[in-house]
Amino acid sequence: MKLLTLKATIFLIVAFTFTSLAQFKNNIWMWGRNNQDTTSFPWGATKITFSQNASMIEVDTNVNMNIKGTYSGLGTADGQYFIYTNGYTICNKYHDTISNGAGLTPGGNDSIYESWGIPVPFNALLLPYPGSDRLMVMISADNYYENGIYCAKNIFYNLIDPSGNNGKGIVLVKNQILLTDTLTNAGFVATRHANGRDWWVLIKRYSLNDFAEILVTVNGPELMGFESLPGPFGEQGGQGSFSPNGKYLAYFSNSYQFRIYDFDRCNGQLSNMRYKYITPFTGGGLAFSPNNRYLYLCKWDSLWQFDMEAPDIMGSKTFIDKIDLNTPDPVTGWLSGWCYMYAAADGKIYVQNFSGVMLNVINNPDMPGQSCNFVQNQIQCPTYYYATVPTYVNLNLMQEPGSPCDTLGVGNEELNIKNSALKTAPNPSNGNISIEFPVQEISGMLYVYDVNGKLVYTEYVSPYTYFKNINLQGKLGRGMYALSMVFGEERFMGRMVVN
Repeated sequence: MKLLTLKATIFLIVAFTFTSLAQFKNNIWMWGRNNQDTTSFPWGATKITFSQNASMIEVDTNVNMNIKGTYSGLGTADGQYFIYTNGYTICNKYHDTISNGAGLTPGGNDSIYESWGIPVPFNALLLPYPGSDRLMVMISADNYYENGIYCAKNIFYNLIDPSGNNGKGIVLVKNQILLTDTLTNAGFVATRHANGRDWWVLIKRYSLNDFAEILVTVNGPELMGFESLPGPFGEQGGQGSFSPNGKYLAYFSNSYQFRIYDFDRCNGQLSNMRYKYITPFTGGGLAFSPNNRYLYLCKWDSLWQFDMEAPDIMGSKTFIDKIDLNTPDPVTGWLSGWCYMYAAADGKIYVQNFSGVMLNVINNPDMPGQSCNFVQNQIQCPTYYYATVPTYVNLNLMQEPGSPCDTLGVGNEELNIKNSALKTAPNPSNGNISIEFPVQEISGMLYVYDVNGKLVYTEYVSPYTYFKNINLQGKLGRGMYALSMVFGEERFMGRMVVN
């Protein structure tokens, strides 16, 4: 299908499905495979759901898709639809392959990819389609091994209607090639355009100083061109991430090491490259704190923090922890080094090992130095994983006020509501509750008062999150308590009963 025909097809589809800007969520993380013997090794599929109630980790015995590397998931806020992919197949929340949802991202030189999915993370991305309350976009890159290098050759585009085919989902536009080139695999990064509606998607050319810049609008995806930048570049590996506010882009890989750029969400331009050599022959993972202040970076055995507000960001490198060589994986017996990071919806950053069953957690990433509360091997997962981290994008980032592109008026109206009610569950409770609130772009504080107006508890609240779990069991007496959550001049009120 020629590009003109593709755009015309997309226009007709979207014209009949356009609604006001809707809310989506990407709060489910999955990995592994099903239908294997679990008696000698913890095969199977793990599903982590980050919700307004306590985040739940479970074995999902209904999963049929194998996920080893690439994973992206996207659902509607009401939970009616959920779509996820390993790069080659798309399934719905019932774990059925959606109509036309097999045989995606063709190419690659290893047939097992078709059964396992793309074997590197960050090679597929699901996004809300601009201007629609249900359509979704999938952008993916194939994976080749040629002449001793791993690379991608094609970037593909798919348009998905999760409500089509009687609610089972359907791929409306499939395997359309956006770009053919030699590209870095494990390389997708994305953030919202400054207009609050569209999306920027970037991927680097292999061993060149160029970034391909794709803009997804109501007219579909379009390659805007390549931006050539200075500095040392390498071939592959590692992780890239935009800051939650979309103002910074960072990379850490085994060859071109650690870099930070400023990013203009209006025109898609990168600038002000800062570079630091970390360690030879190894890459790792990185993630920004929810408040954009701190950037965390790890290689296989060490974790550091960088202060994005320091005059010299690279000089602010602060050592956080070194891997415990005396604690191998309790199931495999292996000592698997740290790998990639995931900034989850609960405001925490999860540091995955290269393989195994253990997750390491930065519990308070908005805090400086050791107060970030990093705990090694904090969570034991029920099944084995292999370097499978969601391709992250901040769905709660909206328009950039004052930007030349802030012209559409499609921001989250909830941000302007004063004294809105907080949702608490369960209520009454034993003091262990979850609080749901509208997403905010700045950090805030939670205050708990007793019936006499005495302040009895405070806790920090991260930006770009929409729920907060607190456990005051045994710390508060029976009775009614007032809740106040303050973000700058915004205030949200609620109450809870402890029984």
